[in-house]
Amino acid sequence: MSISAGCKYTYDPLTSADEFRLILLNRSGADSPVGDLLSIEFVTARFDQAYSYTAISYAWGTDADAEDVQVKGASPRILKITKNLACALRSLRKSDHQVLWIDALCIDQNNVPEKNHQVSRMAEIYRKAIEVVIWLGDAAADSDLAME
Repeated sequence: MSISAGCKYTYDPLTSADEFRLILLNRSGADSPVGDLLSIEFVTARFDQAYSYTAISYAWGTDADAEDVQVKGASPRILKITKNLACALRSLRKSDHQVLWIDALCIDQNNVPEKNHQVSRMAEIYRKAIEVVIWLGDAAADSDLAME
């Protein structure tokens, strides 16, 4: 599936202070219609309701080697993500989608009031997650030494 560079994703605003975004990480790979392109969908969640999701903590990295992620919807759009986040998502995806909370994606980084509010609730977001995954990056040749 080809998406032109001009189809940049624009966040839908959250309509309540009790809302936050989750992503569905879609399956991809050779048998996927989007190939190896990372593909996500946003869903809106509420703080007063229970959700099963995994929160991801990772080092953001730089925008120098940004990669594309497709945001599915009525009109698919593209978001740029750091290479480190792309590596984490490729490692985390399974044969079916996963429900995730990742600050760089689930918070509109260009909306200062939203960002301030969501950051103030991050402890609650992490606490409510069924698990928290800490992504340190791809393994290096000597990574096993650190784990022994």
